[in-house]
Amino acid sequence: MKLPMRAFWLLSGNINRLRAEEDLRSLTIAAAAQQSEFAQEQRKSLIEEMGEVTKGAVPGDIAEDERKAGIATLKALM
Repeated sequence: MKLPMRAFWLLSGNINRLRAEEDLRSLTIAAAAQQSEFAQEQRKSLIEEMGEVTKGAVPGDIAEDERKAGIATLKALM
């Protein structure tokens, strides 16, 4: 309730923008389903956009030397 009115309307406008983006994606997928070659290209594009999901490292999965090198690299960035 303490959100400024201007911020509220800015966020409200973004809802429609985000929904339009979702609708555009759905439309693209529906159109791709009509053309098999385009569908394959669209599928590859979406797979690349999703990226690769990685899980957190389990202790013992990374060699000790590799872990120490990674920590040293991160410290050097500071």
